[in-house]
Amino acid sequence: MNKIENQQPSSSAPQETSAVAAPVASGSRRRLLRGGLVAAPTLLALTTTPVLACNCKLPSGFTASGNFSQTGSYNCAAPGTKPTSWKTMVDAQGKFNNTGVSKTTTFASVFGGTDTTTFYALFCLTSANNDARALAAAVYLQSIVNGGYQFPYMSLVQKMWKDTEGSGRFTAVTAPVVTWTRADVVVYFKYLTGLSI
Repeated sequence: MNKIENQQPSSSAPQETSAVAAPVASGSRRRLLRGGLVAAPTLLALTTTPVLACNCKLPSGFTASGNFSQTGSYNCAAPGTKPTSWKTMVDAQGKFNNTGVSKTTTFASVFGGTDTTTFYALFCLTSANNDARALAAAVYLQSIVNGGYQFPYMSLVQKMWKDTEGSGRFTAVTAPVVTWTRADVVVYFKYLTGLSI
């Protein structure tokens, strides 16, 4: 049988087509598979942010892209944890996972002012995902975990809150310069926690 398969096909068209079709199909498959395997590392290299890291816009980028005028579809690629989720993320020592922050930490001790509500109590509120203080606390904790590249540092989170006290304004001086009210900061915190804006 091998002798017949290795011989040149006869002049009949059906044999010629079948003899040529099999190697082409097999070769095409091999080329596609090889091409796919070569492309896989290339595609993986295009993703610069680790899977567990947050990939959110910093204040200047957030405003420059027009996200304040958009709704619903502009969230972080890997957002921080929502306020209601933080209440379940407490270790045996009573600290929020990977932060070193006690669940009894008061809002005032981190953000100033006189509000002695604990972070944990804020996260237990029925409306925690819409409460400005709970959002600030959640973003603060996430900034301890992921602060840096494409997620604000905790000092920036604190500054945004403190600067917008009363009728104050937060100004980010990186280009483009943005000036926000407390309402704008809360919208940004919702964005950072993956909640709709």
